[in-house]
Amino acid sequence: MGRPRSAERPAIRRADCHRRHRKRRHALRGPQPAGEGEQHYGPPDHARHTHRLSVFRRGIGSEPDGPILWGPEPPLGTGSVDGNLRERCRPRGAQARFRVPGIPMTDAAAYSLVAGISVGFAAGYVGSLMVLKRMALVGDALSHVALPGLALGILFNFNPFFGAFAFLFSAAVLTWYIEKTTKLFPESIIGVLFVTALAVGILLTPEVDLLEALFGDITTVSLVDALLAVAISAPIVVVARLVYRRVVLGILSEELARSTGINVALVNFVYLFLVTLVVAVGIKIVGTVLVGALVVVPAAAMKNVSRNLSSYALLSGLTGTVSAGSGILLANYLGLPAGPLVVSVGTAIFAGALLADWIAS
Repeated sequence: MGRPRSAERPAIRRADCHRRHRKRRHALRGPQPAGEGEQHYGPPDHARHTHRLSVFRRGIGSEPDGPILWGPEPPLGTGSVDGNLRERCRPRGAQARFRVPGIPMTDAAAYSLVAGISVGFAAGYVGSLMVLKRMALVGDALSHVALPGLALGILFNFNPFFGAFAFLFSAAVLTWYIEKTTKLFPESIIGVLFVTALAVGILLTPEVDLLEALFGDITTVSLVDALLAVAISAPIVVVARLVYRRVVLGILSEELARSTGINVALVNFVYLFLVTLVVAVGIKIVGTVLVGALVVVPAAAMKNVSRNLSSYALLSGLTGTVSAGSGILLANYLGLPAGPLVVSVGTAIFAGALLADWIAS
């Protein structure tokens, strides 16, 4: 019989044998220090690259020069060679405390997912009223008013949410007052404020931070941002639920609403205030350019498939949740910006709703 030759042994046994030989040679030579940033499973004199395997796309919060989250090769005995590499080479350490099963996630990814789901529902719920009021473009224009506030937050090193909300609230109050005292429509007022604020914001925002301000950056979402998003989104939905029918009645007939004792001006102001809150919170997820789509697209998608106002508001909120959550998960998996993916998912749902309505009719 005799001992089998190297070529006749199974692949795993050959690899294990080679590893023992390398360790024996290393013991004879003595340890060799590894270079800075190098990590490997074998002896220190066999340095491996610090880059991850190309089969794993970089997720949210990944840093090319940081520690390796996925090992370049799995240890023996963890499964077959053709097994699930992504499952075996899962991220390790504190960066993997929060994760969706099968999808490696960092803490920032988990925080952005929580914030996106809560903001998506609130945006869709409030957006249903915006579509009914035929003010779909107002939400998009209003979102750009927040850019100077974001710039001030970046320049003076405070939470940009508060700067964005201050400018949005000022624009909402100014729009409400001018609409109440003049014959101008809200679209015209917000259009003027939009271009002015956009110009000022671009002048104030540092060039290195301009892209993040315009399109958002979910890799910077912290635990405080996630908690703030949840704490603001929940009251938005509650208040919107309370004033929903009053706003709808004011849309149908302001005279009829006044005859029933509704203060139409106050209700419209409360509604604009809710829109400013949603936009200010959503900017962190999708940026000032695309946050208007987060408000409008889910509501537009559900308008033709809803049977009544209650189901319309609820379905719009759920569509916003699905759009935001799916877009953030895809961004984490593909290593792409979350804002365009969130809007793309919402647009796909909108197209599917149109197709379903066309088939049903």
